[in-house]
Amino acid sequence: MTRAETLRQLDACIATARCGEPLTETEEREHLRRCAEEDARAEARRNQTPQLPLEQLH
Repeated sequence: MTRAETLRQLDACIATARCGEPLTETEEREHLRRCAEEDARAEARRNQTPQLPLEQLH
């Protein structure tokens, strides 16, 4: 996808979001729960980098 295509898609998303009603409290909690789950999955997939023991940093 080119930058121009991405920007057009984002513009369409913004226009759609402006037309919708605000989330209810229940919907917002569900959205945040799903975001937290995805963040946890992404963190689990992330390549771990070796860490030096703290005593070696001084």
